[in-house]
Amino acid sequence: MWLNSVEFFEFAIGLDWPTPETANLWWDFIKEYEPQTETTWKSVKSIIYVNWIHVHNPVTGSLMKLWNFEEGNTQILASDGEIIGTTNYRYKLLEAGIYYANVYDENHLDVTYWGGGITPFEYYSS
Repeated sequence: MWLNSVEFFEFAIGLDWPTPETANLWWDFIKEYEPQTETTWKSVKSIIYVNWIHVHNPVTGSLMKLWNFEEGNTQILASDGEIIGTTNYRYKLLEAGIYYANVYDENHLDVTYWGGGITPFEYYSS
């Protein structure tokens, strides 16, 4: 917090703090604490089409899990871990965050990703 404080900024902006000889070292030090775009957490939403397996009847609002366990497209798992559907693509699921998925309607999931990374809904092309 102190690195982002107004008081600190007023000291450092003069380019001679803590001393004229060490100012460049200080700015190099500060840059190490600047978060990279891919590590700054954000929220990204997407509606994803689902192919339900067999006669699964999804209930709107039910929580689901996206999973890349087997070959092929990303699988949809129920709360008990059973594979109950697949998406139209194999998504490159990012491990640096959290995917929160629930049934939007009979053919779609409403998915929110919280985490770092630039493209949480990127998929592999065939």
